[in-house]
Amino acid sequence: MKHFEPFPLGHFKVDWKYFGERVKVVREENGWTQRDLAKLTEISAATICRCEKGLSIEPENFFLLLQVLGLPFQLPDEILKRV
Repeated sequence: MKHFEPFPLGHFKVDWKYFGERVKVVREENGWTQRDLAKLTEISAATICRCEKGLSIEPENFFLLLQVLGLPFQLPDEILKRV
């Protein structure tokens, strides 16, 4: 049986640099260090650091950071169209 990811990032264009900047801003606004955020999310501090430098991260970490930091994720209009 083939496993399907619910939101494969391969179908979306992610601006990793912008995403990393937003993660850093929200983290700092909350007074968290990268290690604090790592403990909160159970994502390694190295991954948090890579993310903030604008490098890509795994889909599960991407969506977890969106959720924990309250960052919006906007789906392309094509996905939201009603039939």
